[in-house]
Amino acid sequence: MPLQKTCRQITEPDEFKNKIHDIVQKHVKLADKNKWMDIKLNDPKLKFEILRDCMSLTNRNIPNLELNFIETVGDAVKFYLGEEKKDPRIGHPVATWFAENEDKLPPNMTFIPYVKEIGVKREDRKKMQKK
Repeated sequence: MPLQKTCRQITEPDEFKNKIHDIVQKHVKLADKNKWMDIKLNDPKLKFEILRDCMSLTNRNIPNLELNFIETVGDAVKFYLGEEKKDPRIGHPVATWFAENEDKLPPNMTFIPYVKEIGVKREDRKKMQKK
């Protein structure tokens, strides 16, 4: 059964959840229909199949970092609905320290994450980050 709408055309969260529920039913036999969002995605094959179909439905890829945080179907639904925004600085020790000590630091002290740009020479990056 082809999915007719993409996530960008789906405006209601409940409608989107129903589409994800259909995807999950295609891959998992559900004993309890109320707990479908609690299904663990421990099996890499199952996780791949469900998330692949979700990505096809939404036309939105899940970044590799986010894949590590998706452990249940509910996590995938939250990712696509945007209910849970992750701070991209999480995991970087200096960024974590700055976030924890933000109120103790002088106002001119901020953490600026380094962004490596493809095709830009190292010496030119320093000039670009100062702007």
